[in-house]
Amino acid sequence: AFNSCTNLESIWVPASVTTIEWAAFVRCSNLKSIQVDANNSAFSSIDGNLYTNDATELIQYAAGKSDTSFEIPAGVTYIHSTAFRESINLITITIPASTTGIYDNVFSDCIRLENIYVNTDNTHYCSIDGNLYTYSQKSLIAYAAGKTDAFFEIPSSVIYIGDRAFSNCSALSEIS
Repeated sequence: AFNSCTNLESIWVPASVTTIEWAAFVRCSNLKSIQVDANNSAFSSIDGNLYTNDATELIQYAAGKSDTSFEIPAGVTYIHSTAFRESINLITITIPASTTGIYDNVFSDCIRLENIYVNTDNTHYCSIDGNLYTYSQKSLIAYAAGKTDAFFEIPSSVIYIGDRAFSNCSALSEIS
């Protein structure tokens, strides 16, 4: 609905809106705030980011925020696809122990992202050298695109590489 609206800085979601599709705010690079009417039964806003009403699902991080770090609130169980896409100022993201579902593609085009940390009590995901894996380390969900390493060796435990896992990793020249 608002794909590539690069001049959009804020949006107000009225109480009447009950559905927002997964890529509604993709490429809204200057979006600094998503606010939701308090009477909305489907959605809520915390610190200008979009969540389900019960705040268990992070739908969209406002990509235009100037913050360099973001800690996903405890209690968030699910992170929607493209929730952080093109959040170009983020350097560090921390995922809580409560998160049990993360779509592929969630951190694509986060060109400054150097570290994706996962709470050590999380039994579904883990972080190795700032990159995101499933807890079993069989899936590489996301390589932190802002890393300056020219070489990356995929661990031998990995059998699956997520969609856009290496999106905009401009420093990488070799992957083994």
